[in-house]
Amino acid sequence: MNLLQRKQQAKIATQGVDLLKRKRDALVADFFNIVRQALTAREQLTKISEEAYVMLALAKAWEGREALEAAAMADRRDVLVDIDVRNVWGTKIPEVAVKEVRRTLLERGVVVVAIGGGGIPVVTRDGRHDGVDAVIDKDHASALLAVGLGAERLVILTQVPAVYEGFETGDRRAVAELRPGRDDEIVERLPAGSMRPKVEAAFRFVRETGGEALITSADALEKGEAGTRIVPASANVSPL
Repeated sequence: MNLLQRKQQAKIATQGVDLLKRKRDALVADFFNIVRQALTAREQLTKISEEAYVMLALAKAWEGREALEAAAMADRRDVLVDIDVRNVWGTKIPEVAVKEVRRTLLERGVVVVAIGGGGIPVVTRDGRHDGVDAVIDKDHASALLAVGLGAERLVILTQVPAVYEGFETGDRRAVAELRPGRDDEIVERLPAGSMRPKVEAAFRFVRETGGEALITSADALEKGEAGTRIVPASANVSPL
């Protein structure tokens, strides 16, 4: 082997050593960067935990344990960890990304009690809340909530198994099906403050969502009886 070949090999070897040193330095730098991030995250977590314990203790003392547990159930955040790989000088280094996904009570399968009737509504005026001369109707409020949630079906429970025409007379007749537009005149014949707001709320829900509503009693619903179904005017409805 001549001198020129030896010089060439020495040059290649030197370049290889230099490459390995740079690779090592990059890995060491990444390692210490991860350590610094971990220490910072630990300090932040410790601080947040200490503040959270103080706030929980205050909330428990002020609101009580039951109210605190109810508030804790109102919101949940699931942590998703995405792991990717980054190539540093031929070495694969994992990269971890943490995401928070907020889940609502409905997504978690919790039955939510959200609407009540008879309360005094308030409005915001000049930065304060003032009561107004009105009463919250539970049926209309329920329909409004169902529309906002994008529900496909609204069930309104009452004390009778269906909507009746002539309910206050001796010749009452159960109505199996109602359709907004086609049966609007029936609404005016229903007792105000009783069955009328239920049908009005059901009509509004069906008009705005294209879904269907059911007015019946809890007993009839449990037995699988149909009650009164409110469906879109153009619906082709099959029996339950």
